Amino acid sequence: MQTKIAYALVSSGDDIYAAMLLVSLHTLRVRNPQAEVLVVMDETTHQRLEELHSPILSYATPVVVRIPPEYGKVQRSRYLKTTMRERVQGDFLFLDGDTLVSDSLVDIDDVKADIAMVTDLNRPIEMGRIEYGIKMAKKAGLFVEGTEKEPYFNSGVMFVRDTKLAHDFFRKWHETWKWSSGNGVHLDQPPLCETNRTMGHPIQELSGIWNCQYRFLNYRYYEPYAKKAKILHYYTTFGLGAFLSVLVNRVHAKGRVDAIAAAIARWPRLFVRVHKISKAVRRLLPGKRGSAG
Repeated sequence: MQTKIAYALVSSGDDIYAAMLLVSLHTLRVRNPQAEVLVVMDETTHQRLEELHSPILSYATPVVVRIPPEYGKVQRSRYLKTTMRERVQGDFLFLDGDTLVSDSLVDIDDVKADIAMVTDLNRPIEMGRIEYGIKMAKKAGLFVEGTEKEPYFNSGVMFVRDTKLAHDFFRKWHETWKWSSGNGVHLDQPPLCETNRTMGHPIQELSGIWNCQYRFLNYRYYEPYAKKAKILHYYTTFGLGAFLSVLVNRVHAKGRVDAIAAAIARWPRLFVRVHKISKAVRRLLPGKRGSAG
C-alpha cells in the first residue's frame, strides 16, 4: 500500500478522543499491518501522550504542529484537519478518530482523483447540502443563494494526492475555515463545501464503502454499503451506540486495547448490524458522549 494513513488528534491523552483513536488505530493495524500511519497533533497533545506513555505513539508516527495560542481545543482540531496537506508528504487517506477499519485499504491506491470523499450521511450526491450544513453556512457568512444542491461531502475520510491542485485546495479551505471560525462557526464541512464550489468542484465522489456513516436516522442511506464497508464512521456528535460504547469505554478506562477489547474490535461491522437496537440497549449500557467534526 503506497498511500499513507493520517489522523489528527487534539487531546489530553487520557480522554475519550484518545480512546476512540486507539480503537481506530487497532482496527486499522489488524487489517493493514504494513500501512504507514501518521497522527498529526499539536504540541500539548504530544507532550501529554509522552507523559502518559500512550500506546498511540507505538501505533503511529506523531507529526507535531505548533498552533497559534489563541485557538481553543475545538479550533485546534479543525486547524490540523484543514492544514493536513502541508503536514504529510505523499498521498494520504485521512481518517477521523471515530472510525473503525473493517477491511484492507490497499485498493485506495487505485483511486484516480486529486481529492476524493464520500457524501455526507451517505446521501445521493444530487441531494446536495443537508439542512444543518446550510444553516451553519449562513451563520458563517459562507452561503450563496441558489447553491442548495451543491455537493456536500463528509470530511471524516479524505483521499488526498500530493498534487498542486490538492495543495491549493487545502490552502483555500484553511483560509475559508478561518473566516468561518472568525464568525463563530468552527465546523470544517461548510468551508469545505464552499471551497469545492469556488474552485470548480475538484472533489470527486468515493463509494460509500470508504465512509459508511451510521446513525439511526440515516439507515436507508448507509445500509447499502454496510456489508462491504471498509471504514465505518460512527459519529461521536450523537453519542456512542450502546455496543460500541462497551469497546471504547473499556479502552478509555484501561488506557490501552486489552485482549477483550481486541476481540470485540475484530468484528466492527457488527456495530452496524446492532445499531438499530442500540437505543434500547443504551439504557443498560450507557456510553459516554463526545463532540466531533
